[in-house]
This record gives sequence, C-alpha cells and structure tokens, in this order.
Amino acid sequence: MRKLIVFLAVMCLCAAIPAMSFTEDRATVRLARTIYALAANEGYETKLAIGTVAMNRVESPWYPDELADVLAQKHQFPSGSHYDSESLRAAHAVVSGRRTLDSCVIAFQARDASAPRGDADKCAESGNYNFYSTQRR
Repeated sequence: MRKLIVFLAVMCLCAAIPAMSFTEDRATVRLARTIYALAANEGYETKLAIGTVAMNRVESPWYPDELADVLAQKHQFPSGSHYDSESLRAAHAVVSGRRTLDSCVIAFQARDASAPRGDADKCAESGNYNFYSTQRR
C-alpha cells in the first residue's frame, strides 16, 4: 500500500512539472526558460514576441546561426531553470516558424529601462516591452 501511495505521489508531481519530451530539444527548452525568465507575468503575445526576437537573430547574418548560440550570447537573453507550459508553447511556436514581429526586429527592452535605446528604431510594443530594429525603415 505504501508503494502505491509513493508511486501516485511521484506521478502527480511529474504531471505538475513541465518536462522535456522526445520532441523538445535543449535549445527549445532553453528558449522556454528564457521566455519565462523575461515574461513569466506577461501575456502569450509578449512571450511570442520575445521568442520571435531570438529567432530573428538566428535568421540574421549578424548573429550566430544556431538558437543555442544566440541564447548563450553574453548579456542578451537571461535564462533561469524554470519554465511553464505557456512559455514552452510559445517556444515551440516560434521554433516552428511562427513570428509576431517583422524579421528586422532583433532587440527588446523593458519599457521602464533607465537608458532608452538610441541606436535603434522602436517598431512595436507588447506588455512591458518595446521592440526595436536597427534597420532604418
């Protein structure tokens, strides 16, 4: 009986924690952790926008070609150890090709940042973030 109770408790715990499945690679999970670290309290559209910036960088000739390398760049994309199902869903969506911003949008900044970006054009707002392009329109 005790083994059954322990087994059920472990199963409930495993079901409550998002885990990496066979279809999720490490880069996608790291992106989910990054999205969660930056936008845990934001709406799904903001989570998609942050993921879009990361993928836009992957597709840009000025940044590394691999998502893991883009996310590993110093002082660009913080990553924690946690993520939730919505952050993972957003990561899957952008890795699969969904974009919510133009391909030229490669930067973001919190709206309440003390030093505004002077080197880029603001293209969009979502949640508590502004999104920027370094290309002139």
